[in-house]
Amino acid sequence: LFARIGVFDEDRNNGKIGEVNDTSWKYGNGGARLRFSEGSNVEARVFFDNEDFFQNTYAVPAATPPRSQSNLSLEKTVPTDAFGSMVQWSRPFQLGSRSHVVSVGTDFRWIDGDSDEYTYAAPTGLTPLIHRVAGGTQRFVGVFGQDLIEVTPKLQVTLSARVDSWSNYD
Repeated sequence: LFARIGVFDEDRNNGKIGEVNDTSWKYGNGGARLRFSEGSNVEARVFFDNEDFFQNTYAVPAATPPRSQSNLSLEKTVPTDAFGSMVQWSRPFQLGSRSHVVSVGTDFRWIDGDSDEYTYAAPTGLTPLIHRVAGGTQRFVGVFGQDLIEVTPKLQVTLSARVDSWSNYD
């Protein structure tokens, strides 16, 4: 069995008063591997990932008003989420004089992310001009199989196949 979780949090000032980049990231994964008496193994894993990013940018006027003043020009939020899993079974065996290791499994991944940003009028930094929203969701599913064949002690042949399906939403 294994498990791991983590948190990353960063708040940065970009050098101008009020201008920041903030990142918050949380992640985790875990899994298990079971070995059975007949020699087969089953392995399963899961993971999650959550990140939020915020950024704002200030513009400094060229001459008037004074360069000591800055106005909001961009404000952006980028949230993302993901999770996934995999399961794999494998087993070594002898077929005649040849050794084989057969594996089959499946995996899954779901990802959702957005970019939500406002641009502001440069003279005041108060009037929103453009609101852009982009992003979407993706889903991936795959199944696979493999046979590792030892033809001779110095030659191995691998036969494998994989089928994937994916979809984009939004």
